[in-house]
Amino acid sequence: MAAFTVAAGTDWIDTIVLGSVNDRWRLDDYDIWLHVKKEGDDTILLDLTTANGRLVVADAPGRRLEINVGWSLIEAVEPGPFVFDILFENKTTEVRSRSGPHTLAISPGITFPEP
Repeated sequence: MAAFTVAAGTDWIDTIVLGSVNDRWRLDDYDIWLHVKKEGDDTILLDLTTANGRLVVADAPGRRLEINVGWSLIEAVEPGPFVFDILFENKTTEVRSRSGPHTLAISPGITFPEP
């Protein structure tokens, strides 16, 4: 499980490395989804996919997935703890797999630029 924190007024730019060093699978030929939700609630607060460009496969053999979400999308989500996992679907075989659970905290900002 990985834990991520985004401070109010900033973008969520992170990299997740999936699997272990000895794994041979790659991120080639996958559709990938990540839905941020409050634990126990099915409402999708942030919808991140490779199709909408908010998830980017940075290194397919190394299984590096980049999260690229601007503050304008995060701003509507109130501060608090959230959960997500990552769903993978192979475009060729349509086999699906899922990562373990991860957490995201959106914390209130302290310093903001002058208007």
